[in-house]
Amino acid sequence: MSQANVEAVRRLYDAFSTGDFARALEQAEPDFEWVPPERDIQGPVQGRDELQRLLRDQEEAYEEFRIEAEALTDHSDQVVAFIRIRGRGRTSGVEFDIRAATVWTFDEGRLVRGKVYPDRDEAVEAVEAAGLSE
Repeated sequence: MSQANVEAVRRLYDAFSTGDFARALEQAEPDFEWVPPERDIQGPVQGRDELQRLLRDQEEAYEEFRIEAEALTDHSDQVVAFIRIRGRGRTSGVEFDIRAATVWTFDEGRLVRGKVYPDRDEAVEAVEAAGLSE
């Protein structure tokens, strides 16, 4: 188990919560791959800089937006983050509160991939995909 990877993901979410996307992704490789939920119109994003751009664009769409890690589970080169995403649309005013999971993959201590699973059922699949058991 790699406590260093868990701490890296914890720092990532701390930085996300302040909107400091550059700091959040400082441990990511330049060719980092971000895989959003399959139902998302946006396909996979290649590159740390492209992901930062996407995050900044999305931030502008929300009056409030917060992502927090509720639990982090380590498994060798992967960390499963059970997350809560809350916010309110800037134009619509619609509030949302979503629980999901992200599997973060590391290679020699550097982030190489993040894959989002949009609901708790898929979060269980994320745990299984990472080779973990409940």
